Amino acid sequence: MSSFLRGLGTIRIHSTSAIRGDAIQARFVGRAQAQFDGDCKRRYSNLHTIVDQSQEVWKYRTLGELLGLNEHKDPSEPSSHSISANTRFPFCFRVPDCAPTSLTVPGVPVTIRYSIEFRILDATTVSIYYDHPVVVVRPVCVSRPIAQGRTSHSKAIQLPGDRSILLELSLGKTVMTSADEIDAQITVVNRWKESLKFMRLYLITKVDTTGRSTDSKGDETKKSFVIEHHGVGLPAEKQKISVGESYSMKPVHNVPGLNPDADLPHFLKLSHSICLEVGRSKTLVLAKLQADSGARYHRYILRRNRANQSDTERRQAQFHKYFRK
Repeated sequence: MSSFLRGLGTIRIHSTSAIRGDAIQARFVGRAQAQFDGDCKRRYSNLHTIVDQSQEVWKYRTLGELLGLNEHKDPSEPSSHSISANTRFPFCFRVPDCAPTSLTVPGVPVTIRYSIEFRILDATTVSIYYDHPVVVVRPVCVSRPIAQGRTSHSKAIQLPGDRSILLELSLGKTVMTSADEIDAQITVVNRWKESLKFMRLYLITKVDTTGRSTDSKGDETKKSFVIEHHGVGLPAEKQKISVGESYSMKPVHNVPGLNPDADLPHFLKLSHSICLEVGRSKTLVLAKLQADSGARYHRYILRRNRANQSDTERRQAQFHKYFRK
């Protein structure tokens, strides 16, 4: 197996007239960045360069330079050469296999972005600059269990007056992809003094990141961001779970288009979990069950589904479709 992926592409120049210049440079850059506020309104940041490769795509050379003759030329002197209109120049970059998947989580000041920068140089002056974002998707190997049985989680919440609420959540898959239906079976046993009128099954995205303070102290801290996604509740015909009732249902809910799990050492860890909560209302939740990592955490790895890509991602994928082993 190759240790690198190749990114192949072509620079196309469309112009009504020739462009003055003597070199074209391309640069493939990938950066992970986090910026957040800590205690006492102190600012923390973390910048990690994943990849930074430069390449000279094209350079004008005189006949003497091609023949290896020593010609004295001032490098700051403007070029008299022009790049023909409507021309193309191929380029190639090598993407490290350790490069994480592009990441943007709404509401979280943590990003992983890749782009290709193009420069047309006239001597040492940059006459034209263009920055094109690209999406990198890292292949993920998932070990699937031999037995395809269901995974069950349960939690009994003790309440005052020797009362309780029992939550049970049975899941059919431990690995899910975008747009998959969540194969879940829910059971709620209400032994509280009043009926339960609120129930919700939803997904949680958790992002753990680290940053170093921007002041003179330069100390490091960790911060977690938790995002709750839209979920599904009681069916319309079921208004409440009465006292003493044991209610079971199979909700119809699909995995939204989320970023896949990611773990970048000393920078961030992104994971997902499934949560079930019940109560009197949305603001009065009495019992909550969250499948945790290890024995109780139900995590899924999201593989980006092409059918769910936005128009912007499809345009960016025009470069990425050339990525091969």
